[in-house]
Amino acid sequence: MDMPLSLAVEGWLLTCSARSFSPNTIDGYSRTLKKFTTFLQEDPTIRSITTKHIEAFLISCQVSRTSKLDYYVGLSSLWTWALKEGIVDSHQVRALERPKADTRQVEPFTEADIKHLAHEISGPSPYKLKMRATVMLLLDTGLRQVKPAI
Repeated sequence: MDMPLSLAVEGWLLTCSARSFSPNTIDGYSRTLKKFTTFLQEDPTIRSITTKHIEAFLISCQVSRTSKLDYYVGLSSLWTWALKEGIVDSHQVRALERPKADTRQVEPFTEADIKHLAHEISGPSPYKLKMRATVMLLLDTGLRQVKPAI
């Protein structure tokens, strides 16, 4: 079956939705696959795409190593699905070396930082109470705030 890449991408994203993938995951895959199709400047069949096309795309992306890994994972997920569906005969992405993610050392807050933060959110106002609860949750559990919860 010679399926255009655009149709394969559409099918994969529908499958992601049907499998209840998180909206952030689907959005990330969608952005990656849109960048890839834009890079190709045409709509080739998915079978005609080689490791050279994928490697050239990854090389062309002037992003962090972690973002490059995200692109690799998004493309790999498409090829894994396409292989299981019989749309492709081989997994072109896995033939490439998986990019390494950036390693960043997280610098913890100092005691002075925490005292300053506690002072800034002290007080009886409902807003400050909500902020204090949020900050304490983040500090106590080590959670990260990805999107503002307030």
